[in-house]
Amino acid sequence: MPWAYSESTDGNIFVVLGNMTNILSSLRPDQSATTKTAASNQRHGDARGLVVWSTDYPEPPQAATSSGWRWYTWQTDHDYRSMVDALVDSLNKLLLPDGQSLTSQQAYYSIISMSNQWRGQATLTLYWRV
Repeated sequence: MPWAYSESTDGNIFVVLGNMTNILSSLRPDQSATTKTAASNQRHGDARGLVVWSTDYPEPPQAATSSGWRWYTWQTDHDYRSMVDALVDSLNKLLLPDGQSLTSQQAYYSIISMSNQWRGQATLTLYWRV
């Protein structure tokens, strides 16, 4: 299941959210069903938005019934692109940098969260059911 993303950066969070809406609106229904979105607005500096989606997924897998969750967090001082590339690479390979593996089902139903600190670490976290 190949995953792709679009990233938006601007000094105005509303511009970022508008760009994210445009990306979401451009996706096919099967692609939009797989989207993961995150946006972060820092007090001073650029706001960031991220839309991740599967470019080819025929049928949604059966939803996970477990109530437990795991997570993995990437962090960076300045290299946002590498952080996002690493997330998408993990979804494509179904393998996280620490060796944890994902199933297609876990990748499909996973969610993301992002922080964008001013003068600090930015983070991007993937959560999935176990």
